[in-house]
Amino acid sequence: MVATISAGATLTPGMAVGFQDYSSPRTYTVTSPGGTVVKQWTITVAPATN
Repeated sequence: MVATISAGATLTPGMAVGFQDYSSPRTYTVTSPGGTVVKQWTITVAPATN
């Protein structure tokens, strides 16, 4: 997975290199430069349907 955020913003936890276990939802927090805006995003991965 690739996460793209605005320059100067931070992503917590950071995106690790290698295997990531997405078998259950994971929540990431994006904080704007200066910390004025904080948003949480929950990523849920499901098998593709054919």
